[in-house]
Amino acid sequence: MGDIDLALKEVQFQTALSGGPGGQHVNKTESKVILIWDVSSSSVFSEPVRERLLKPLAHRINAEGVLKLSVTKSR
Repeated sequence: MGDIDLALKEVQFQTALSGGPGGQHVNKTESKVILIWDVSSSSVFSEPVRERLLKPLAHRINAEGVLKLSVTKSR
């Protein structure tokens, strides 16, 4: 497949305030993590591998081919 280090260079991480119940720091701490990766133009994977990745992730990839995942359940 591809090299993990090369893939990590293509991935961006953002943090944001997470909604929902929490403690005293809930409105001050960025506890939501968003992963952004342009799968369609990734140079890490070959074309056949990229196509296999795009199929199961199609509902999570926008029209520009960018995958955005956010995690808020585990802080």
